[in-house]
Amino acid sequence: MAHLPYGLSKTVPTGLTNPVNGDTIIRAHCGNLRAIGLTSYISGLPGGVDGIILLNTSIMNLTHTSIDPSKYDLLSVTEHEMDEVLGLGSGLQDGGGPFPQDLFRYSSAGARSFTTSGDDAWFSLDGTNLLVQFNQESDGDYGDWHSSSTPRVQDAFGTPGVTPSMGVELIALNVQGYELLPPPQPGIVSISLSGTDVVVAGTNGLATGTYYLLASTNVALALNEWSPVATNFMTNIGSFTFTATNAVNPQSAQQFYILQLQ
Repeated sequence: MAHLPYGLSKTVPTGLTNPVNGDTIIRAHCGNLRAIGLTSYISGLPGGVDGIILLNTSIMNLTHTSIDPSKYDLLSVTEHEMDEVLGLGSGLQDGGGPFPQDLFRYSSAGARSFTTSGDDAWFSLDGTNLLVQFNQESDGDYGDWHSSSTPRVQDAFGTPGVTPSMGVELIALNVQGYELLPPPQPGIVSISLSGTDVVVAGTNGLATGTYYLLASTNVALALNEWSPVATNFMTNIGSFTFTATNAVNPQSAQQFYILQLQ
């Protein structure tokens, strides 16, 4: 227990034994070790990767614009499997020693829980605030969430036709040493005139989605007071160009532009 991720060091007692089962060992995925810099202990898979994800896309909705209620969301399924490569999971699955996520497994009474018996296991940082219930059914993963009326990315049993977003999963990853960083956003690099048209060009960063180009003659105005003058769908590669037709305001000596995700 000498090398703890930043999140763990604030919530797990230090010592020579782990607080889950009193053993001197706690197991870790390659992703866990990489997160805290212990790369010399990583064997990995061929090619140096920490995990390989296989997806049956024939039973998945590939977009959020056309949803088949009998299929599963591609994004949430992919996130689910990536979370497990990064380290989410329980040692109860194979009957071995605990993994880092088991350090945050409690009963509703606040006692540490490391058993497959009963249906009273919760993910919690302190044993008091119960964030989500763990699955205790043997035909699902014990490191996943108990499936309920609120579908989540890490549910043991997926719900077709829904598009759950990451929530408590981000907390589970954070306490294992991962920090959520915002992806690079699209940026405007040039603005030019073509007659009365304005051409705005830039780089995409990691943006994906439909963006508005908003215009205003007063940069101090609230965003909802800016006027949409063009739209464009951005992929996460390359560059972008917006052409705002007849967007030049002849009554103003200056005009400002900003991008907004739809």
